[in-house]
Amino acid sequence: MTTVILNRAAAGGRALRRWKEVAGALSSYLPDRDAAVLDDPGQARARVEEALGLGELQFVAAGGDGTVNLLVDTIVKRAPPEVLHRICIGAVGLGSSNDFHKPVREDRRLRGVPFRLDFNSPVTHDVCFVDAGDGQRHYWIINASMGLTAEANYFFNHPDRTLRFLKDRSTGAAIAYAATRTLAMKRDIPTNLKVDCEPSFAAAVTNMGIVKNPNFSRSLTYRSPYEPASGSFHVHLCEGMSRMRVLLTLWRSSRHGFHGLSRTRSWRAPRLAVTADEDFLVEFDGETIETRSASFAILKEAIQLCS
Repeated sequence: MTTVILNRAAAGGRALRRWKEVAGALSSYLPDRDAAVLDDPGQARARVEEALGLGELQFVAAGGDGTVNLLVDTIVKRAPPEVLHRICIGAVGLGSSNDFHKPVREDRRLRGVPFRLDFNSPVTHDVCFVDAGDGQRHYWIINASMGLTAEANYFFNHPDRTLRFLKDRSTGAAIAYAATRTLAMKRDIPTNLKVDCEPSFAAAVTNMGIVKNPNFSRSLTYRSPYEPASGSFHVHLCEGMSRMRVLLTLWRSSRHGFHGLSRTRSWRAPRLAVTADEDFLVEFDGETIETRSASFAILKEAIQLCS
């Protein structure tokens, strides 16, 4: 049996309609499924825990990146350690950005909906985590950020009246509005960073991506390699940038890659620690928390993902 967690609220509440449009055509990938349509994260976590208790090993997140995150976080926290590496997660991309599916294969798209449901050819994958000032450990597998990307994600999930109007009508316009408003309110974050075992250093963070999958926010990408089971992530730092420099960096990196651009640095690392004297937002797979410290690390080869 494959447990499907369907997030009705994804894509501004359009997820259930999109699921009904493709569910029949996807039945060959999910012939024996138990789909639960859920609105509340607590209910979703309880459903996943129930399936784990019954010995289920195949799960599907039908929603956006936040649904993938909820599924991964719950499984890693609740699955018996001896079976965690045998659990396989698939997804049907019903959300706004669907970074989990990028780059999208054309043979893994149906009516514009990307999917990863090949349980016969799974990919062994690291699971990343962040320990923050809230005293909890948060697991993620796509990418994390602080600075502009985290601020834009927070605003997208906590919209004003204009953004709510746009989200109901056009995902692209909503993302563009959220990015523009966030850039207009840009502030650098004074931090101390410690990358693995290297000495710590000060950085005025305009934006920082901590990524397994380098793709984010529609068509943007850092163009670092995708290494699912390397035991490390890539860190991409923008520091002390003006608004114009941010725009130029976005344009150039999306076309030619991030490496070597002015006021940027990049590393591959298994650990990263961030501290600051003021609160800042940390985003991971679309979810956000506020903290003054965050430590990122990895569980190597912890889980299986559908190809």
